[in-house]
Amino acid sequence: KAATSADQLSEWMLKTYGSQHEAWQSFQRRYAVRSGVSEWMRFLSNGLRFNDWQQVWQAWPAHQQAPSSWQEVFFFADADHNGVVNETELGALYRQHKVKEVLSDLFMGLHQSEPNW
Repeated sequence: KAATSADQLSEWMLKTYGSQHEAWQSFQRRYAVRSGVSEWMRFLSNGLRFNDWQQVWQAWPAHQQAPSSWQEVFFFADADHNGVVNETELGALYRQHKVKEVLSDLFMGLHQSEPNW
């Protein structure tokens, strides 16, 4: 379920933001508005902690229809399992849907050209 929700979130981010850096900056601004300066400075140096992730989740308009919770997608996105989603990890999540599409197209093409392979 978390992978499906992460893919749906990724698809939305791809449609909404021109780049993974733009997505990261948008979440930074959203976080800065909702938190104090010291918390925002911590965000800039570390990234999004578990409790901060809900703000990312709620920015996604379809979050209430997702098959899993924001908590599950946080743990999916936190690749190094250190309790923080940094810019690199958010970038991987941002690109996830596109990578899935490319691989799907590749394997469909292989199957069509070599159906018995």
